[in-house]
Amino acid sequence: MEPLQDIELISLAEDIGPGKYSKLCNALGYSYAVSQSHIVKHLNNVNEALVELLIKWNNNQGDSTQTRSILASKLHELRLGNLGDRLSEGKYLPNQRDSHDHKKTPVQTSPGMIMLWRRIYSN
Repeated sequence: MEPLQDIELISLAEDIGPGKYSKLCNALGYSYAVSQSHIVKHLNNVNEALVELLIKWNNNQGDSTQTRSILASKLHELRLGNLGDRLSEGKYLPNQRDSHDHKKTPVQTSPGMIMLWRRIYSN
């Protein structure tokens, strides 16, 4: 499987919310004291604390090709199976669309501006 990207972990943390923070931290191998110290460090912003711990956990994994399935399994164990499924399916990855593939927004101008442009740039 593809290694986890930080952007996926940021989006996942938003979906997990504060209710499962301590249990997920424990499932990832962090003690309760460590999980609480990160909340204090992030001024009670549980989402930011979780993002930091998820990224730290991801970076400490030996085989990065297995982290997606390992984390998805842990989410299933915590009854967050829908999030685990989304993670497994790569649905937290941003769209890989080409930046030139977007629809172009037409430029809005007035006839007066066109005349001014012609006067400035045609002399």
